[in-house]
Order: sequence, then structure tokens, then C-alpha cells
Amino acid sequence: MTASDIARRSKTRPSRGASRDRESSRAPLLDLFERFHPDVIAYETSYYAQQAASRLLVRHERQIRRLGKAADLKVIAYSPLYVRQQLCADAYVTNHMVARSLVQRFPELAGYRVNQTPRSERYWLNMFDAVAVVGARESRREADGESSARAV
Repeated sequence: MTASDIARRSKTRPSRGASRDRESSRAPLLDLFERFHPDVIAYETSYYAQQAASRLLVRHERQIRRLGKAADLKVIAYSPLYVRQQLCADAYVTNHMVARSLVQRFPELAGYRVNQTPRSERYWLNMFDAVAVVGARESRREADGESSARAV
């Protein structure tokens, strides 16, 4: 299925000011679908406080669900607490502890944890959170006895 097919199948409702936001999240997602042909999309949901503060974040999450379903993909949303519980056996660890746990599991990531400016540290902590979602998905897949799937 091509990006244009997925875009046509996704049901989008016009809303005030949302069209630019919708397009800003649609193009990268469609690009990922075309490049990697995933079977599953797993993403981390936002906290309630984040949702209340950012309507844009809620729109992006909705766009992920909508485009994933339009592409006939399995769409899975994990709470941040679930992801951390799966990865670190403690739902209330910090982002730094999540990164440390991932570096222990995947030593090749150690280079992304050294000599960081505050801005680059924030960026890489977000990237480690994204890797943690994949780790949580894999843990869940193994626990359920599912076969390997390509995930985004």
C-alpha cells in the first residue's frame, strides 16, 4: 500500500487550525511506512498533564492511530509507566535510569550518553525513551508468544 493509498483511507475531519499540524505529522509517518513496511506501530501515550497542556500532542497521537489503522497495521499504545516497568522493573524510574538500563542491554548505545550539552542530553533522552518503547513491545511479544514482527 502506497502513502497516497493510506492517506486516502485515513479519515480526517477538518478542524480549525489543525490542517497544518495534521500534515506535519502525516508526512513523516507515511515516509516510515513506505521505507520500513512495518506490521506493528507501538507508541508511548502522553501523560494527562501533557495532554491538557498540548492539544498538538493529542492530535499527533490521534494521527498515529488513524494512519496506522488505514494502513492495516496493528497499533499499540503503551503508557510511560508500562514501558518503564517492562524495561527497568520499576514504573517510576527517571529518564536517566531508563537510558542507563538500555546502555547496559545494548552497549553500542553508550556513545550517546557521554559529553552532552543540556540540549543534546534532552534530545538523546527522548531517543532512549523511543528505544524503550520498542523494548517494551518486544518484552510483551515474547511474553505473549507472538512471532517476530516489523515494528515502527
